[in-house]
Amino acid sequence: ARKWNVDYAFYKTGPDKYLLFFKAGQADAMTACFSEYSRKVLSKAKSNRVPIREQLQQAADQLSKEKPKQKERAKEVAHEDR
Repeated sequence: ARKWNVDYAFYKTGPDKYLLFFKAGQADAMTACFSEYSRKVLSKAKSNRVPIREQLQQAADQLSKEKPKQKERAKEVAHEDR
Protein backbone atom coordinates (compact mmCIF):
# COMPACT_ATOMS: atom_id res chain seq x y z
CA ALA A 1 0.00 0.00 0.00
CA ARG A 2 2.85 2.38 0.74
CA LYS A 3 4.37 1.75 -2.67
CA TRP A 4 1.18 3.01 -4.35
CA ASN A 5 0.51 5.80 -1.79
CA VAL A 6 -2.62 4.13 -0.49
CA ASP A 7 -3.53 5.05 3.09
CA TYR A 8 -5.17 2.51 5.34
CA ALA A 9 -6.61 2.38 8.85
CA PHE A 10 -7.70 -0.42 11.17
CA TYR A 11 -10.68 -0.06 13.49
CA LYS A 12 -11.53 -2.69 16.08
CA THR A 13 -15.26 -3.42 16.06
CA GLY A 14 -15.32 -6.31 18.52
CA PRO A 15 -13.28 -9.17 19.85
CA ASP A 16 -11.27 -10.56 16.93
CA LYS A 17 -13.11 -8.32 14.43
CA TYR A 18 -11.62 -5.37 12.58
CA LEU A 19 -12.63 -2.99 9.81
CA LEU A 20 -9.97 -1.95 7.35
CA PHE A 21 -10.38 1.29 5.41
CA PHE A 22 -8.38 2.27 2.35
CA LYS A 23 -7.99 5.71 0.80
CA ALA A 24 -6.07 6.79 -2.28
CA GLY A 25 -5.80 9.98 -4.30
CA GLN A 26 -6.57 8.06 -7.49
CA ALA A 27 -8.66 4.97 -8.07
CA ASP A 28 -5.95 3.56 -10.37
CA ALA A 29 -3.50 3.51 -7.45
CA MET A 30 -5.86 1.43 -5.35
CA THR A 31 -6.60 -0.91 -8.25
CA ALA A 32 -2.90 -1.43 -8.92
CA CYS A 33 -2.21 -2.02 -5.24
CA PHE A 34 -4.89 -4.69 -4.89
CA SER A 35 -4.03 -6.40 -8.18
CA GLU A 36 -0.39 -6.70 -7.11
CA TYR A 37 -1.43 -8.06 -3.70
CA SER A 38 -3.81 -10.56 -5.30
CA ARG A 39 -1.12 -11.73 -7.69
CA LYS A 40 1.28 -12.36 -4.77
CA VAL A 41 -1.32 -14.25 -2.75
CA LEU A 42 -2.32 -16.45 -5.68
CA SER A 43 1.28 -17.28 -6.58
CA LYS A 44 1.96 -18.35 -2.98
CA ALA A 45 -1.13 -20.55 -2.96
CA LYS A 46 -0.13 -22.24 -6.21
CA SER A 47 3.43 -22.90 -5.05
CA ASN A 48 2.17 -24.71 -1.92
CA ARG A 49 -0.17 -27.01 -3.83
CA VAL A 50 0.68 -30.68 -4.17
CA PRO A 51 -0.33 -32.14 -7.55
CA ILE A 52 -3.38 -34.41 -7.37
CA ARG A 53 -1.47 -37.41 -8.68
CA GLU A 54 1.04 -37.09 -5.86
CA GLN A 55 -1.80 -36.82 -3.34
CA LEU A 56 -3.39 -39.97 -4.73
CA GLN A 57 -0.07 -41.81 -4.61
CA GLN A 58 0.50 -40.74 -0.99
CA ALA A 59 -3.01 -41.88 -0.05
CA ALA A 60 -2.48 -45.25 -1.75
CA ASP A 61 0.84 -45.71 0.04
CA GLN A 62 -0.74 -44.87 3.37
CA LEU A 63 -3.59 -47.31 2.81
CA SER A 64 -1.23 -50.09 1.80
CA LYS A 65 0.69 -49.58 5.04
CA GLU A 66 -2.48 -49.64 7.17
CA LYS A 67 -4.04 -52.80 5.70
CA PRO A 68 -1.42 -55.27 7.03
CA LYS A 69 -1.88 -53.87 10.53
CA GLN A 70 -5.60 -54.64 10.42
CA LYS A 71 -4.97 -58.21 9.25
CA GLU A 72 -2.44 -58.74 12.04
CA ARG A 73 -4.99 -57.61 14.63
CA ALA A 74 -7.53 -60.09 13.29
CA LYS A 75 -4.97 -62.90 13.60
CA GLU A 76 -4.13 -61.85 17.17
CA VAL A 77 -7.80 -61.85 18.18
CA ALA A 78 -8.30 -65.29 16.61
CA HIS A 79 -5.20 -66.55 18.41
CA GLU A 80 -6.46 -65.28 21.77
CA ASP A 81 -9.84 -67.01 21.38
CA ARG A 82 -8.23 -70.48 21.32
